[in-house]
Amino acid sequence: LFHFTLCLFPPRRQRLWERGRRALDAFTMAEVPKVFSTCENCRREVPTQNLVLHSAVCARNFFYCAGCSTVMPASDKEAHLAREMDTDTFHVALGADDEKRALSSIAHGVHIDTASVLHVAGSGSARLIRAVLKRTDGTAARERDNASGLTALHHAAASGSEAAVSLLLDAGADV
Repeated sequence: LFHFTLCLFPPRRQRLWERGRRALDAFTMAEVPKVFSTCENCRREVPTQNLVLHSAVCARNFFYCAGCSTVMPASDKEAHLAREMDTDTFHVALGADDEKRALSSIAHGVHIDTASVLHVAGSGSARLIRAVLKRTDGTAARERDNASGLTALHHAAASGSEAAVSLLLDAGADV
């Protein structure tokens, strides 16, 4: 095709023809309507003309979990949230040093009590401490064990993690 167009047009006309073709391509691409849109529930790309119907059916039959970014049948929603927000599962994950599972529970909104905060601080995991501090708006840094009087900062220092200690100090832990 290129050789054919060179034979048809002299070089100057060829350049003008190419420039005009590029301008036409840019114009037509700007005028093309958006073919696909993203469904707010399942985060899939669907044809724009089907978006309203798809969204209605999707919202009725599927649930998007923001904590783990997964889409599941709506019938599994309650069991999923109960499993992810279970405080016993959270404590087991902390005891087993399962950082991924503990972070997932925090993202799902598990209740974080004083024992949880002290346990997280004792783990020395900077990622876990950062997640707990974010979730509790920094108040977790000032948590104190009523029985022993030890704070989260004491537990972090005992773990030997400098990152954990500095995170708690930056969050306003009592020294």
